[in-house]
Amino acid sequence: MNKLCDHIESLDWNEAVAQVRASPARDTFASPIPALCELIESGAPLFEGATFLKIEYPYGDLIVNSGHFRAPKYSRECKQCQQLEDHYSKLGTVPLQLVLQNNLEIFLICEDLVFPEKSKDGIPGYRTVPVDTRRPGDLIGLFENLRPLVGRPSHYGSFFVSSGSRHVRITLPVLHNSVLLKTVLCSNIANYQHADIAEYRINSPHKADWDGVASEWHLIKESRGGADWSASVLLFPSVLYGRDTLASAGAAEWRSKFLLHLLCEAWGQSQGAIETFVPDDHSALPETLPRYVLSIDDASISMVLRHLNAAVNGQSLVWRPANGKENGPFADFLRWAIEQNDEEQVKKGYLPLILEPGRLSRDSAWGIFSLAHPIIAASMRFKRRVDSHGDLAGPLQKALFELNLQQFVHIAERRRDDTIDGDTSERVTAWFDKMGVPIPSGRKLSRNRLLRDYLTLAFRENNAAPPARSRVSGMR
Repeated sequence: MNKLCDHIESLDWNEAVAQVRASPARDTFASPIPALCELIESGAPLFEGATFLKIEYPYGDLIVNSGHFRAPKYSRECKQCQQLEDHYSKLGTVPLQLVLQNNLEIFLICEDLVFPEKSKDGIPGYRTVPVDTRRPGDLIGLFENLRPLVGRPSHYGSFFVSSGSRHVRITLPVLHNSVLLKTVLCSNIANYQHADIAEYRINSPHKADWDGVASEWHLIKESRGGADWSASVLLFPSVLYGRDTLASAGAAEWRSKFLLHLLCEAWGQSQGAIETFVPDDHSALPETLPRYVLSIDDASISMVLRHLNAAVNGQSLVWRPANGKENGPFADFLRWAIEQNDEEQVKKGYLPLILEPGRLSRDSAWGIFSLAHPIIAASMRFKRRVDSHGDLAGPLQKALFELNLQQFVHIAERRRDDTIDGDTSERVTAWFDKMGVPIPSGRKLSRNRLLRDYLTLAFRENNAAPPARSRVSGMR
């Protein structure tokens, strides 16, 4: 390996094969890794001198920003990183990359109408919405590099890809000069939101319009352990798949096999995208839809019901307690957060919890649908919040019964205090045990905005199973 800078290493063919073979996805069901290793090994004599790049992205860094390739964020003064980013910027494409270690997150930015009491009617508000995860063994940049082969432009959409999950929500109070914010030298979470909308190039001077931009990931990034986590990708040389790289008959034959492999991977990703953006047939919905969702207007209710139906089948994303280290340094953050002497945290007995987007399965049989932050990729429309929880429960139960979802979707009890007891709290305790994070006695789960009005979802095991390898949002 030839280390070009702190984040990039140049690999020869043998070193690239060794990296692919070491992928944790190698032994998973229907893994493409063995076939890919065989292909790369057979191509070594045909493309002499071609090199691969292994790139390390720290937690939270963007790999793709609005459809454009980005080098690691905190290496902007690095000549090698800047040259790499400039090269693909001129080409107008995202290079083909294989995920080697830890996960990447794909997300969109939706432009919705904000709550009327926060802004004038008609002023757009913005939400960042996760749509899928790319795991070790998955590829990004597939469609950008296949489209030119049929005469289509490479760049075609404003998608974002981050190292780890940016779409985490923390139940601890982080809005009012909390100790957590002061510890990382930040007075308000809005400061982080301002930094994110600048990076996303959102042109809006109104703070209320950023309400749906998930920026709490900065707390995790800047806390203990945040600097040590990274995701790595293997960048393929364009000589393997570009249109003008037919050096010999043997290379042309190899290239055809490689493109066929890419097309098979692209097919899997596109099928996953269909499940995300069109999760269910319209005919399954009740003819008359009640007004029940507290922060979403009537025109968006049918979309919510389709999302709930897909969520219990393991097809659409829900909020779940962060599990493991594949999406970020979450266990380290929780241990650090519990140690902080935050007045509200200690006085009210708040328990820190990280919720991240994920799919229900047999191993993670429950999740949360938040009425304040629904994980729905299609643009939503919001209305003024209704204070009475009774306006939600009755009509929603009727609609769930008509869709045969009453056993899998539970309306969480709305309480006057700020904490959550009962089934959800017990499940959270079990999750902490699994993560190996000790819980101080007397701590309870706080009812913050994400968990003020929410539904608890259960996995419908006998009806549908989640895809063996998640490839939702075929745009990457």
